[in-house]
Amino acid sequence: KLIGETLGTFTLTVERLAGDTLIASTTFADIPVTANSVASTAVASAENIPLMLAVDVDGDGIIDANIAPGTGLSVEELLGLLRGFVKTLDLPTKKEAQLLKKINKFEKVIEREYKNERKKKQKTKQVFKDLLQVIKRLEKKELLTGEEAKELMNIIERIRGGVVE
Repeated sequence: KLIGETLGTFTLTVERLAGDTLIASTTFADIPVTANSVASTAVASAENIPLMLAVDVDGDGIIDANIAPGTGLSVEELLGLLRGFVKTLDLPTKKEAQLLKKINKFEKVIEREYKNERKKKQKTKQVFKDLLQVIKRLEKKELLTGEEAKELMNIIERIRGGVVE
């Protein structure tokens, strides 16, 4: 079990050793975290290494994302982390709902399958743009700190890289 201390990212590597010999290892890399985040994994036996990392970004006891080992995060994993991160912010209820609504809209656009791939990418790019504009407005109104806005935008850019590019 890992407990976040500040806003940032972490990498967890779990190794299985027999004496001094490395038998197996797995890495969960570049996972966004807040001061309230709790990440946990279970090892069923000495022969196994963890297959998933459960992350509760906002520390409310509800898992926001189950992350598979590896060097990158899937769009679904990042969206779960993004939602959890938004919930850690001290935003007014109405503003938080607005931002979560944009994230939900964004997820629906990603999930839809378009016959024309170019059209899909254009629509997805617009949703990214809309979401980033909401975050910039919240920062300008001082409802988000610069650090919070930057972290949200970093997560969104990682999602965009996995979807649009």
